[in-house]
Amino acid sequence: MSFFRLFSLMTVLVAGASSARADVAVVTDIGPVHSLTAAVMEGVGAPVLMLPPGLSPHDHTLRPSGARVLESADVVIWSGEALAPWLGGVVDTLAEDAISVALLDRPETEQASSQGRGAAEADPDHEAHEDEHDHEQEHDHGAEHAWLDPVVGKAWLNVIAETLSEADPLNAIVYETNAAAAAAKLDTLIREVQEQLAPVRGRGFVVYHDAYAPFEARFDIPSAGAIVESEAAPPSAARIEAIQTRIAAGDVVCVFGEPQFESRLATLLAEEGNIRLGTLDPLGATLKPGPELYPMLLRNIANSLSECLTE
Repeated sequence: MSFFRLFSLMTVLVAGASSARADVAVVTDIGPVHSLTAAVMEGVGAPVLMLPPGLSPHDHTLRPSGARVLESADVVIWSGEALAPWLGGVVDTLAEDAISVALLDRPETEQASSQGRGAAEADPDHEAHEDEHDHEQEHDHGAEHAWLDPVVGKAWLNVIAETLSEADPLNAIVYETNAAAAAAKLDTLIREVQEQLAPVRGRGFVVYHDAYAPFEARFDIPSAGAIVESEAAPPSAARIEAIQTRIAAGDVVCVFGEPQFESRLATLLAEEGNIRLGTLDPLGATLKPGPELYPMLLRNIANSLSECLTE
């Protein structure tokens, strides 16, 4: 072996050894973002999750311990102010020297969300646009939960890898490789969920709150309505009456609650209409934080829909 080839080999080995541990402090806000970041960092480090599982990001309050975490951050990867307003005013002040990325605000998010969606978005006469509860407005709110579209999740993997590579160029190859591997797993998940939900498309269901439009559009399985339009406000009498009318007409076979919220209304609607009651979890509140939370969250939504809508 020539001296040059030996020197090149030693250089690679030294670089590989130095990539074993990332020398950056990475902070994330919600479980899905933490999961995608953890997948990209696998083998070299682990991000910090600021929002404890089971809590809503909409009305969370930053605690002193959270402020200290932000102050020590080198990188902040978060959803965005539309979903997590409690972070919106403090990231630039408490983590002023950190690289900060609000994923919902990135152009890649909108580009990915419109890429190759199903008939629910392509056909203006589809029942998804006939709902009495102003579906167009609900899609705007659903955009805050863009990660429920796994194509957006794939785009976020790339953004996260690029961001981490900027902060930690020594591990850039690791981040890029991990992101590609995680994206490949999501490709498989997308195909499997499409097949799983095919038999139950067209069967009506009601969700607790208007968060699932990205998932519904990606997999062409639109809901018949949402009990509440926003977590911040109780449902109107007109909204509940419209849902009751659809249930009475036989247009709805299942109503879903969520683990983060009191499910009394969902339970009452299901009992009153003699239809099934299920649970959908958009944040992975019951799952262990880590790289597997995000794909498991999507599979759980698909499983819940399939089970509740199967006759």
